[in-house]
Amino acid sequence: MRPLLRRLPPLRWRDERIAVLRVQRDAAEKRLRDAAERDAEAAAERERVGTAHGASFQYLLEAERRLARLAEGSAAKPLRITLAGKLYSQSIARAAGVQVPEVYRVWHTLDEIDLGGLPSTFVLKSDRGTSSQGVFPLLAEGDSFRLAGHHTPLTAESVIDRLRARALAGKAPEPYFVEEYLHGRGGDEIPPDIKVYAFYGEIGHILLRQVGKHGDNRSVVFKYVDEDGANLGPLATDRRIDSSIPLPANLDEVVRAARAMSVAARVPFIRVDLYETDRGIFFGEYTTRPGGRQWYGDTHDARLGELWEAAQARLDADRAGGTPAEPATWTHGGVVP
Repeated sequence: MRPLLRRLPPLRWRDERIAVLRVQRDAAEKRLRDAAERDAEAAAERERVGTAHGASFQYLLEAERRLARLAEGSAAKPLRITLAGKLYSQSIARAAGVQVPEVYRVWHTLDEIDLGGLPSTFVLKSDRGTSSQGVFPLLAEGDSFRLAGHHTPLTAESVIDRLRARALAGKAPEPYFVEEYLHGRGGDEIPPDIKVYAFYGEIGHILLRQVGKHGDNRSVVFKYVDEDGANLGPLATDRRIDSSIPLPANLDEVVRAARAMSVAARVPFIRVDLYETDRGIFFGEYTTRPGGRQWYGDTHDARLGELWEAAQARLDADRAGGTPAEPATWTHGGVVP
């Protein structure tokens, strides 16, 4: 009787309606599952880039890193790749009027390197080395050398072998050069790094980095300040903060130099690395893509992201308006047109 009853119009309509509702329910449940998966993916992405909405320095930096990787094989070498070279960056610094260490020698390959006949202190560098992997601050002692902050003697051959190992790992590509060794303002063997996060003339923050032994991350401490020298506290929770690191004696000079460099580079964001010596502020290098973890918390990440976007807008307006590419010139007395 049941099959016969189901063929009756009211009952058949009920079954068909139930079937439709089940299809609709299954479709709704799938939409909810898909939405939940998208929300979970978005949450993971937000955590990775550090922001839920709006501007984000971390997001823009990650995008810049991806674009640079895509541009590596370009024969035309776009600006984001050209800017990476230390020797090229020194030409930008000179154009901006910032003091640059003297370059003693340049070699195109590792086999050409000859460390004989150099001053008693110098720095051997890869032009495009990453994370200080291709940087060797050396002090000559008789026929051997030692790295700044270390006591183990090294032969010239062993120094070049270390550079070769980094080159093979892709962290110290050619060419190579030797430049003047800069001592700190008080004669320190390793001058504190002054890393200024600059956005086409505006300053995001300044990172003071003090190194006990070259290449030993355990000896490194940090301090974050704004352009007026105010302590910003532990912006990066994964770094050893030391609030006792002194400010540069002439912070205004640091800020002026970084502003001029960031305008000279003609990019929205750049980190300018400077050194304070008895002879004033010297240029070290710059990067548009600082390595490592660059996360500073939601609030500061958003602020830096806003500075980046505003800098890009100003730069675009300058280019559209035909503003000359020549930067303002930095001098010890300040920025002049």
